[in-house]
Amino acid sequence: MTGSAEIDTAICPNYPISGSVTITKDGDSQTINFTNSCDGTFEGGSQGQTGDVSFRLTWSGPQDLDLYVKEPDGTTIYYGNRGPTATRGQLDVDSNAGCSGPDQSPTENIFWPVGEAPHGSYEFYARRWSACTGTSTPSYTLRVFEGETVVKTYTGTMPEGGETPRYLHVY
Repeated sequence: MTGSAEIDTAICPNYPISGSVTITKDGDSQTINFTNSCDGTFEGGSQGQTGDVSFRLTWSGPQDLDLYVKEPDGTTIYYGNRGPTATRGQLDVDSNAGCSGPDQSPTENIFWPVGEAPHGSYEFYARRWSACTGTSTPSYTLRVFEGETVVKTYTGTMPEGGETPRYLHVY
């Protein structure tokens, strides 16, 4: 999603703005939070970048879930190896890390910039690092993007063992 928003800081003291706007497309949501600070700033949560191929994990709740993607060469990208790797793959969004937040729309995202992703088989899955203050079995959605297009979607409930099934995507 791209775009811009402006706050008229001259008018804002008389007509302060607050609240949020949520935009949803293809199952992904982007929320922009406005405050009445009148300084022209606002917060927008990041769903992560796309490129040749990207993998996105979303869920609702305070839990710290982690996305793992194993590249065709065997390198695994996750919170402990954020990248960029030799193939330029990288984790760019890590929500609720260490039970911080909670983010209202938690997301983990791993992507390869345009022209950088190696062709081959990618293995990906999610693990529960901590339930934090929520249930240990939240619902999750895993999406695979090629460019801006969602090419695969997997939904489920995090098993008690704390790891989703492992999925494959050939790029």
